Amino acid sequence: AFRDCTNLSEVSLPVSWKTVYVGSSTYGYDSPFYGCSKLTDITLPEGMTTVPSYAFYNCTALKNVTFPASLTTIGGQAFRGCTGLTEVTLPENLTTINSNAFAECTGLAAVTMPESLTTINSGAFSGCTGLRSITIPRGVTAIKDNVFNGCTGLTEINLPETLLTIDFYAFGNCTGLVSIDIPDTVTGISGYAFRDCTNLSEVSLPVSWKTVYVGSS
Repeated sequence: AFRDCTNLSEVSLPVSWKTVYVGSSTYGYDSPFYGCSKLTDITLPEGMTTVPSYAFYNCTALKNVTFPASLTTIGGQAFRGCTGLTEVTLPENLTTINSNAFAECTGLAAVTMPESLTTINSGAFSGCTGLRSITIPRGVTAIKDNVFNGCTGLTEINLPETLLTIDFYAFGNCTGLVSIDIPDTVTGISGYAFRDCTNLSEVSLPVSWKTVYVGSS
């Protein structure tokens, strides 16, 4: 809708915005603001409850996002490929981060998650190579598949005592990871959960661990 509006520097967004209509692979799946090279800051309006899927997909100039207290959900791919983002503080009422929401945000070094968060869906932070540490809040019971896959800079992971499962490739290819403490509440760890973590040398395993979830060939 606003592709390559290279002088667009300020956007007032409606509270009612719920959907990004994406095209086919021919036209790409980018944000309405793709190529808006001066759009570096976004303030989402109070009253907004969901950031639509693909809302700011591949907005590489975006550096700062201010989230409203009313926000509960971040849609899939919403900020994927926003390589200019360096720090994200998520609001206190957020419950859900959907698939690939912040995937490939390679400049993202820090994420603050609220205690209200319960669901982080697959690939949410995959490929965030600049991410150094992460603390998962107590409301989260599952680290789903590929959530932190390819976060090569990740050196510190703090998992909550409420965690039950760690899914396929959840921390795959986290080559910066040297050690991890898995809490005693965890009962299931999927195959490849820590695949190719080539520097991982110390793991504290839970007494409660009962199951390895394996896939098919």
